[in-house]
Amino acid sequence: MRNFLTAVCLLVSCAAFSQATFPAIGQGSKLQYLVSTSNGSNKITVILDSVSSQYMKWGWKLDDGTQGSWIMKKNSLENANQGWWSELEPNSQIELTDNQSVGMFSKAQWNTIQKDKKVVYDLVSYVVKSPSEQQRFKLGEKEVNSIFLEAANGSTRIWLLNNPTIPLILRIDGNQAGPDIVLQSVE
Repeated sequence: MRNFLTAVCLLVSCAAFSQATFPAIGQGSKLQYLVSTSNGSNKITVILDSVSSQYMKWGWKLDDGTQGSWIMKKNSLENANQGWWSELEPNSQIELTDNQSVGMFSKAQWNTIQKDKKVVYDLVSYVVKSPSEQQRFKLGEKEVNSIFLEAANGSTRIWLLNNPTIPLILRIDGNQAGPDIVLQSVE
């Protein structure tokens, strides 16, 4: 009986650990997003080229072969509170300002979410909510350990990867600053 209980505990802890780390995001990760605007939807592939506490570089590529990259330096990674939502510039390497990030929240925003259960992003106040069954974020059939944020007026929702190192934006619905996005796959 003791061995059976030990085995059950081990299985439960392994399942919890795998859910907490899915999807694993790090240098070399390739993310496929669907980007939707009033003009339609497009797919974009985003690759995490370089990552450290001082610097992060995301490369991007469209289906037509157009590509470029974004660079976030230490101040952006630590303190940004706005997303970068400008038009993509082919063959560009855009260095974001200290108050901008792309594809993720800053360390300061992460800490505010953990402490206060709320955050400001793109000048909109969000509150951490418990998602309904239909609001849980999944990749394929697998549920992702995410944080569900909703604007105070309910018009915008953000799903954020529950990962303090790279709090990746998984999905935005009703984005008031730019397009809606949803992560489709991770390699």
